[in-house]
Amino acid sequence: GNGLVNFSVDEASLSAQAGVQNLGEIVAQGGRVVMAARTAHGLAQAAVNNSGRISASGVSEQGGDIYLVAEGGNVDSSGSLEASGGNGHDGGGVLIQSDADINLASGSKIDITGKNGGVARLIAKNALVTSAGSLIDGRAANHDTGKGGFVELSGHGRIALGGQTQLGKGGMLLLDPTNICIAAYGGTCTGSFDSTVLESDIEAALNYGTDVAIIASENILVSSGL
Repeated sequence: GNGLVNFSVDEASLSAQAGVQNLGEIVAQGGRVVMAARTAHGLAQAAVNNSGRISASGVSEQGGDIYLVAEGGNVDSSGSLEASGGNGHDGGGVLIQSDADINLASGSKIDITGKNGGVARLIAKNALVTSAGSLIDGRAANHDTGKGGFVELSGHGRIALGGQTQLGKGGMLLLDPTNICIAAYGGTCTGSFDSTVLESDIEAALNYGTDVAIIASENILVSSGL
């Protein structure tokens, strides 16, 4: 129903597959889904792995909430995370957090669409990678009356953005790396910058009415020629 679905692993498993894996379908209409794993460092490469469908779509004023949280391993998602609110309700919230890496594979989708877009936060202590073919969708169902959602992409080791983030009018995209370079399309940045965002991607978001904030804890480099 509208209750809490909670998966937790509190102690390390002596197995390379330690953690939580969803291969099927989890549905909590208007509720909350939590997939959390705590594993010993070095024992598991993937602490939370979602290749199925998780849905917490809204049945009240807003969508539900989905949490994928890993301690001691990565979060890998190749499936669908749906916290949409539909045309009449606001989108919900998605939190993906890891003290290692977060990987969104090609074909994966995070849906926080609704009357107004919801909130999605992806926070990795090391690398955050969105592969080409992945999608984070936080658009309003009606862009004339609704506002796009908020998406935070944080990778304190590095950020590699190959997928699409669509928020539309009134949305906000926050990039939060340690160091990042803003590069021209097809260009490169000098120096040791593991995180790069293309000026063409920033301009595309702005042209759709999405605000973009880039907040680095150390350095932001704008490549020459922009």
